[in-house]
Amino acid sequence: MQFFTSFKRLMYQACGYLWYVCTARHRRGYGLHSPFMFWFHQQVLSSGYRKKLKRLTNRTRTLLRDHRTIACEDNPGAGSSLLRTDREKLPHIVRRSSVSYKYGKLLYAAALEFKPATILEMGTSVGISTMYLCEGAPQAQVYTIEACPEKLAICRENARLMGHNNLHPVQGTFQQVLPGLLEQLSSPDMVFIDGDHQKEKILGYFEHIIPYIHDDSLVILDDIHWSRQMSQAWQTITQHPRVRVSVDLFRMGILFFKRELSPERFTLAY
Repeated sequence: MQFFTSFKRLMYQACGYLWYVCTARHRRGYGLHSPFMFWFHQQVLSSGYRKKLKRLTNRTRTLLRDHRTIACEDNPGAGSSLLRTDREKLPHIVRRSSVSYKYGKLLYAAALEFKPATILEMGTSVGISTMYLCEGAPQAQVYTIEACPEKLAICRENARLMGHNNLHPVQGTFQQVLPGLLEQLSSPDMVFIDGDHQKEKILGYFEHIIPYIHDDSLVILDDIHWSRQMSQAWQTITQHPRVRVSVDLFRMGILFFKRELSPERFTLAY
């Protein structure tokens, strides 16, 4: 039954990606009439930061050679279909459930260009995406939530070695710690939602976050086409009255709330 469910999900992802390739528009930003979206495409989606991220990619390679076993007794969310047990080798987690360089560079560029003062990450894993956020916004206070203590320990180790003194790891499930953390942060400038792939929960987290979002906030969701339910959740979120512009990059979805922007829905080639 598990194999059939995973196979069906992989087929959905493959068909979804083929549809995305055929329908995604504005390659290299051509044809984008919105000045804001053209700026976003040029400064965030099209920027290259390979030299600036060399230290981070070297740290990722070190983790890929680290064969520690990570044990997580309870996995509250629906994670990667390729991660099936409560005990996994660290390289396996980095390869299969952490953000890739392509999308990590996107997080870095977004944090660099929007210069958030406060970042909230929901779903740390072993902290690969967290490092991209910290590198992109060294001036920001970065709060990241993870339920698994052993994964969070790797994240803290990364922060120590990378010198990310602006990182604040928070252990617990989203249900346990999100309400109190939002009260503490008051109004996050950037939110990255990852770590749970269940439609109703994602919609619930978004409804929890939306009262704290301001006009200049940026919200990024990971794995928006991970399953049919996640695609449905993404479509529901993009129709929220507070959302002015949404950007579908197949793996990630980006939301803007600026009132001066005309309501638009983009599927951009990335």
